[in-house]
Amino acid sequence: MATKTASDMSLAELEKALTGAREKLSGMEKELADYRKSVQSYVLEFGKRQRQFERAFGMVSEAPAARGSVIGNAKRGRKGKLSASITDALKSAKSPMSADDIVSATRWKSKPSVSQTLMKMVAAGTIHRYGKDGKVMAAKAKGRAKAYALA
Repeated sequence: MATKTASDMSLAELEKALTGAREKLSGMEKELADYRKSVQSYVLEFGKRQRQFERAFGMVSEAPAARGSVIGNAKRGRKGKLSASITDALKSAKSPMSADDIVSATRWKSKPSVSQTLMKMVAAGTIHRYGKDGKVMAAKAKGRAKAYALA
């Protein structure tokens, strides 16, 4: 069966073909987003296991904060320094952390700055926020988060 070209189609046929193409594209975009999430989780798990391996075989002599890493030396005025500190703190956490725990782990002086950065990271999809019920909250959901963890 030969397919018609767009110039040979009626308006109804064009509309039907366009609707079908939009649905197919929407499905492909969802599938791509799912693939991105799974790849990101694989990369995070790989890094976590690599750090465990390094600790198990004595390749790392001390904890990152004690060595003077980003967490221990967070300073104002450097772009990305706070988000890197938050990421490092959440990577080393075994469970989701509250905003107060993150402030103390990063040794950052301004809790509002940490909270603003957390919300930017939630909007970017790098971390998840959890409500009182322990479920992941949507990025645009209203209400206070109880804890945060890497996405």
